[in-house]
Amino acid sequence: TLAKGKIATAAVAVCGIGNRAHRLATVEAGLVNATPAAAAFAKATEAAAAVIKPQGDMNADPAYRRDLVQTLDARALAEAAGRAALAASLSQS
Repeated sequence: TLAKGKIATAAVAVCGIGNRAHRLATVEAGLVNATPAAAAFAKATEAAAAVIKPQGDMNADPAYRRDLVQTLDARALAEAAGRAALAASLSQS
């Protein structure tokens, strides 16, 4: 959610890197109070890649899964910020 142009709350989880989904609390904490912009999202995706420990298998090796987390998290954060901004603007009108 957004409040006064800053990220008020964030929830970030990843799946497909192990045997269950993983919530990334340190990434979430790093997003709170940040301005929703590409720089904040890049920092968050780098943090996500640093904290995960992806497993490899016949479909993908750990490095590929780490790169995929960065790419998909960046897209998801940008989309979430857009939706939050829209929701905030609609609630003010």
